[in-house]
Amino acid sequence: MKLQTLFIPVLASLAVLMPRAGWGAISVTNTENLGVIGKTGELAAESFHLSQTLQHDPDLLSQIAVVLAKVRQFDRALEISGAITDEGSVSKDSALRGIAVTLAEAGEIDRALDVAQTVTDLSKTLTLSEIGIALVETGNVDGALEVAGSLPSDWTKAEALRGIAVALAKAGEIDQALEVTESLPGDWTKAEALYGIALALAEAGQVERALEVAQTFPDDGSKAWVLTGIAVEAGQFDRALEVAQTFPDDGSKAWVLTGIAVEVGQFDRALEVTESLPDDEPKAGALGGIAVALVEAGQLERALEVAQTFPDDRLKASALYEIAVALAKAGQSERALEVAQSITDNGWKGRALYEIAVALAEVGQLERALEVAQTFPDDKPKAGALGGIAVALVEAGQLERALEVAQSFPDDKPKAWALYGIAVALAKAGQLERALEVAQSIPDDQRKASALTDIADTLAENGQTEQATEIIEQAIALIGL
Repeated sequence: MKLQTLFIPVLASLAVLMPRAGWGAISVTNTENLGVIGKTGELAAESFHLSQTLQHDPDLLSQIAVVLAKVRQFDRALEISGAITDEGSVSKDSALRGIAVTLAEAGEIDRALDVAQTVTDLSKTLTLSEIGIALVETGNVDGALEVAGSLPSDWTKAEALRGIAVALAKAGEIDQALEVTESLPGDWTKAEALYGIALALAEAGQVERALEVAQTFPDDGSKAWVLTGIAVEAGQFDRALEVAQTFPDDGSKAWVLTGIAVEVGQFDRALEVTESLPDDEPKAGALGGIAVALVEAGQLERALEVAQTFPDDRLKASALYEIAVALAKAGQSERALEVAQSITDNGWKGRALYEIAVALAEVGQLERALEVAQTFPDDKPKAGALGGIAVALVEAGQLERALEVAQSFPDDKPKAWALYGIAVALAKAGQLERALEVAQSIPDDQRKASALTDIADTLAENGQTEQATEIIEQAIALIGL
């Protein structure tokens, strides 16, 4: 159970109370760009988003600028960010925000604040808040509070102070965090800060103190959510059930009780409570969580029965997808394929087949994984699946086989993406020389630049600034800047 995923709003709270349910996946509606859960999946999703254009790609320029800042090449970083011509874009703001925060971490506070003033108003609050958090993490609490005080409105000031309070709590400065929280205007902002403090205490094993903090919440609804989450985190399920009964509205109460019931394996009780949920969407979410929990408990047939009770075909398809993925992760790939093939929605079916193919590769069933990938109805998801398999092969130590898979693509674009994923996986595994060799073999200069940027970022995060600087300059040269 990971309490850090708990937020006061209802939907986010349920992500904690039912950690096995895959809530995020159930709500996904974009089935075109396929991604998988876990380390391989995150990299695959990033690596094989085939629709992206790369001619002086502003996202790539933004990433290069941030890497340059990490290696303390601040002037060069600002120069690259200046090459992003779309003023006010997310990419430009992201670059400038990363530069500003890194300047703060390096102790160049005034310059960090100057850069923060160049982002759009929409991003300025976030940028200054992140500078404040960076100052807390470096021990400069007074500087952080001064930055928060410089914000132009009560709302933006409160948001920055909330972030500072949570950062203080994570640093173990609970009393000071509570002091900052007391200065916050408005119950909602104060509740969010208190939640972060309670979270930090619970994660540090100070459950009783976390419960004390939760009792100070300004409204009963927020208090109930956090108390329930802390109780579940601490394994106090009877107490969690008792607290959940105090929820102010029936819908929230039913949904949380469902999550707790699933957590302790009381599936009949969970299904009974789910029936009281007022709307189809939350009911489908709860049923999806119960179905996945049943799969993990070995009750496959009952899980499939639950999926058949869904209120519409789209929601049923998402539940069957969850069941197929859970089966694949449990090593029951053939049964997972049967379930996937029964999905009537092609988008969810494609997602399920993608996940199964990568799961097979991760456990060494490479030929079967490739066979599954070949069943995809069109080339884009097939390329994504093959790319994910290639990355899984690298992580399994089978580099040459991964390169064979990448070279099997008839077109340069998907081949470039697969090789990019392999290069980045090698860099993350510490195989720098081999990562650079693969990156240099990418048949597209823009994608090659992207791979080199990711490799440089990995090196910068590991403190290898000299090598990172050399490689990031190679990336810059490739895109003609």
